[in-house]
Order: sequence, then structure tokens, then C-alpha cells
Amino acid sequence: MAWNRHAIAQTQLRKHVASTARDARNLISTQVSPELSPVAVEANAQKLVTLLAVLGFSIDSVAERRGNKLLVTFIGAANCWGLRSLSQGNPLARPPLVNDFGAKVVGAWLARCGYAGSREPAATTFDAARCAYTHEFRLA
Repeated sequence: MAWNRHAIAQTQLRKHVASTARDARNLISTQVSPELSPVAVEANAQKLVTLLAVLGFSIDSVAERRGNKLLVTFIGAANCWGLRSLSQGNPLARPPLVNDFGAKVVGAWLARCGYAGSREPAATTFDAARCAYTHEFRLA
């Protein structure tokens, strides 16, 4: 009986998450137009990374603009523990692993918005204390 209630609750949760994702998708602008200023890019990027957090990719996320750069930070990414586990051991045996799923999503969105040079981040840093990845995109 408890299993059946659990299955019903999971189905309801999936429906709610799907509905939230559909609603958020409609809020994020992907129009290629001269009106899409860096301020609008920052606001819409924040909506995009919040959607990724709501869908369970990270615990929290932040998008902020500094000059002609867009900094996107994913805190506590879902695969952080796995990346950390795989990176342990002999440091000479393998290069450090980078969590770039969020960067690929944001880069594809920026390219669609007319910032073709921003498909890949210019730099990625990892803060081990917060388990946070920060990706830097150039908007110029």
C-alpha cells in the first residue's frame, strides 16, 4: 500500500516539475534581436540557470554580468560528488574533470540570442569549498 502512495506522489511531482519547466521556458527570451541588451541577457540567463536548479541540476545557481562578461555559477551540481570521486587518486594519471553541462546549456542559449562567440566559456573555475563551478562568457 505504501509503495502505491509513493508511486502516486512521484507521478504528481513529475507532472508539477514538467509544468514548471514549460512555464519557465516561455519566460526565457531566445529572440535574436538588436533589443536584447546585456542587461536583458543577464536577466534571462538568471531565469535559465534558476530553471536548471529547479529541475535538480544544482542546489543553487547565479548569473551576473560584469562589464562585457557573464558569470554563471552552479553551486552543488548534481554530479559534483561523482566528479570529485573520479578526480581523486593519482593526479598524474588523468586531467582534472570539468563539469560543463551548465556551460553548454548557457552557451547554446547565448549563441541563439546572437552572441555566437559565447558558445564556449572563456574560463571555468572550481571552488572546492562551495562545490561551485563558475563559467565566464564574453558578451562582446
